[in-house]
Amino acid sequence: MHIVSASRRTDIPHYYARWFRARRQEGFADYRTVFGGGVKGFFRASLKPEEVLGYLFWTKYAAPFQDELQALRDEGVLYVFQYTITGYGKEIEPRIPSREAAIEDFLAVSQALPGPGAIQWRYDPILISNLVYTADWHRKNFGRFRVQHG
Repeated sequence: MHIVSASRRTDIPHYYARWFRARRQEGFADYRTVFGGGVKGFFRASLKPEEVLGYLFWTKYAAPFQDELQALRDEGVLYVFQYTITGYGKEIEPRIPSREAAIEDFLAVSQALPGPGAIQWRYDPILISNLVYTADWHRKNFGRFRVQHG
């Protein structure tokens, strides 16, 4: 059994729900690694339910992935999240929802998890510029992420 670190190279929950469903149905996913090797540069990861202990998803927005998460829950497959929210503007992240929408989604995803340890928030990458994204901007922006849990 193994844990699949899914979507570290690309945001599967945000952009590739159908692809993920198809790969799980087929029972495998091919991938490349910077270390080379494999068959013609590819490795094959088993996604067969009996061989997967769980998934680690990396995302900036999981709302399009809700049906896949429900399928995993229905099958008793464990998963956790590494969730990135930075609050950059559309000039930096044109396809990422607003900070507020991402926080709402983060909270919605966390409600279906067994506990707070199953989801981690990342403020990454930190881009520094002399114009907009100054160190002071980051201090203020980071402070806007205070979330009240009920």
